[in-house]
Parts: sequence; structure tokens; C-alpha cells
Amino acid sequence: MPARVNKSDKRNRIINAALIVFSKDGFQYSKIEDIAKAAEIGKGTLYEYFSSKEELFLQVFTNFKEAVLSKYWVVLKEGDPLSKLKRVAKISAEICSDDKIQMRFLAQFSFECVTREKDNELSELLNEYNEEIAALISGIVEEGIEKGLLKPLDAEILSRNYADTLFGMYMRYQLSGDKMNLQAESHSLYDIFVEGAGTSSARNVDRNN
Repeated sequence: MPARVNKSDKRNRIINAALIVFSKDGFQYSKIEDIAKAAEIGKGTLYEYFSSKEELFLQVFTNFKEAVLSKYWVVLKEGDPLSKLKRVAKISAEICSDDKIQMRFLAQFSFECVTREKDNELSELLNEYNEEIAALISGIVEEGIEKGLLKPLDAEILSRNYADTLFGMYMRYQLSGDKMNLQAESHSLYDIFVEGAGTSSARNVDRNN
């Protein structure tokens, strides 16, 4: 009797194969045949799980988003606001350096967003991803303001600037060909943020962290 096929495992295999192909070739030049081959299945079998290359591209991004956000949410579990902000920057550097295929996919996804007409579904998903990271940081910033560690500035603007700078670090790392010192960059980003937005109390707390 043939072994039962685990549909969930096969679906994940397709998504993982698509991640590799999309990260290398981009959306426009990726072929369903290549993804099916990488997943070690037939082209027809792939269409049993995803109706189009577009649907698969969106699903790969959704999986990427969930994986990255789960790493960021860990920082909220313990520590003072400054140590959380420092870990956010550190985690960003680790994601860039350790998950290079996913970062290349993010670069390809971002490129595809800007080549399409405005208000497309891909851009909406990318904006939602960035907004969720900014919202996470905003909660930390608001906590820092309440505790007198950060100046009473606009938490939303501060958080968005921090998140946008992290996103820029992703992209610069891709363009640098892995030549950036990500840990140094992330530490510098945190130092600049605390120097500008932190209070004198923050500097005392930071020296003890």
C-alpha cells in the first residue's frame, strides 16, 4: 500500500521551493516549471495547491512576514524599553545575515511592488508588514516615554523612522554584497536613536545594560 501523502508537507515544500526561485529570479522571470522541479513535483501537482504564480508569490511573502514578525515579537517578553529597542536592531541584523534567501526575496518583492501600478495588492501587503513592525516599536517607544527614558515626542513618528531605517539597512545590505558590518550598523542605529530621543535617565540606564 503506497504511503499517504501529507498535503501540508507538500504545500510547504512548494512554498520553500518558490522562495528560492523567486529570490533568485524575481517574479517576472520565475517559472512555475522551475518551482515544481525544485519542489520535486509535477507542474500539474503544483496547480492543485496554488492556482497561479501570483497566488504562490503572495503566499511566500505571507510566510516570510509571519516568520520575521515572530522573531520581533520575542523582544516584548522582558526587559526595559531601551534593551527592547536594542534587541530589535540586533534581531534585524541577525535576520539580514542569517536569512539571506528570505532577504533576497524581500528585495525582489519590493522591486515587484514599485514596478506595478499604485495601490496594488503587493504594495498593500508590504505596507502592512512595515506598519506591523512600526506598531511593535511604537509600543516600546510609548513605554519608554512613560518611564521617562525617552523624550515626550511623537511616538508614531519616532517608531516609523526607526522601522524605516531598519528596512533601509536590509536593502543596503543586499546591495553591498554582504560587505556591511551589520552588528556594528545596528548598534550605531540604536546609539543614534537614544542620543536623539533619549533622556539623561536613558543614558544612565543604557550604560548599565
